[in-house]
Amino acid sequence: GAATRLIEEMGCPSTCLLLTRLPANRLRGELSRDLEAMLPEICADAGCRLEAMAIRPEYLQWTILPSPGMTPASLIRMVRQMTSDRILEKYPRMRPIDGSDDFWAPGYLALPGTRSPDPKTLYEFIRLTRWRQGYIRGSMD
Repeated sequence: GAATRLIEEMGCPSTCLLLTRLPANRLRGELSRDLEAMLPEICADAGCRLEAMAIRPEYLQWTILPSPGMTPASLIRMVRQMTSDRILEKYPRMRPIDGSDDFWAPGYLALPGTRSPDPKTLYEFIRLTRWRQGYIRGSMD
């Protein structure tokens, strides 16, 4: 849409977030250190500037300044694929039992700018994602 085109043209920073597919898969210890090393490399290879990164037990959050012509969505797809490949190769016990090659939950959160999502937005994103995955029962009303 128009907002995506504007971000592409201006190279505006975006804050992105991926949630682990399995709630039991926690981003701690060696895995957290691996992600700390991977993400700057992936962003640099894509010609993007990594502005900030936060690794929490349940999610990976980063702020990037995309290269011209690159959308946040295309960078998120690249980060999702490359980190999933590396994580599942090194940590096969974290592979979802459905055999998925994606370490991350379906969907993502992407916000314009450099600010982290506020706690309510983050909570709702996690809650909605887990509900869609079937980890939370009932209606989302």
